[in-house]
Amino acid sequence: MMRHQILPVAVISLLVVATANLASASPVLSDNSPSKKVVEYNVQIGESGEHFNETIEVDTERRTELFKVPAHGNVDHSNILHDFKTNLSLLLMPEKKICYLLPLEKELSTPAKLASDLDKAERIINNKIIIANKWTAGQELTDRSILSNEMAAFCVEYPIYHVKQLEDTMTLTKTQINGETVSEM
Repeated sequence: MMRHQILPVAVISLLVVATANLASASPVLSDNSPSKKVVEYNVQIGESGEHFNETIEVDTERRTELFKVPAHGNVDHSNILHDFKTNLSLLLMPEKKICYLLPLEKELSTPAKLASDLDKAERIINNKIIIANKWTAGQELTDRSILSNEMAAFCVEYPIYHVKQLEDTMTLTKTQINGETVSEM
């Protein structure tokens, strides 16, 4: 009998919400890459009245984005690697010592677009996009050859589980300009 577990909605949807609520982003050249193609951004996030710093590493050459999300509120610490070459994302939960493999969200900005947007982010953006996805964990990934080198190295120490989206997903978009709601869907 296969046991399914529903992953926390906040963890999976956090990325879409957080990137829409940037208060400021400061690019810092990362030493992680010998070619210096990786740009690291320290981003101040305001979410539900709580403020925290998130690190985003953008590699336009390898077409990857790495979000390092600290624990905050009811959200566990996580690292999320988006690989636009494979159209896959890996969610690493370091404290739980587990990784989840999921399809790349279609709404995500490409690394080049994200870097451009982060370079320009100097003010609070009051556009909130909340995508409430529920996922269920499936079987463990046994053949890691489907992963890119970056993804394989990202979760080399932990088991990786496939996840599937449950059907009861809801999207809410609320746009505010100067504190006034201009659209809500």
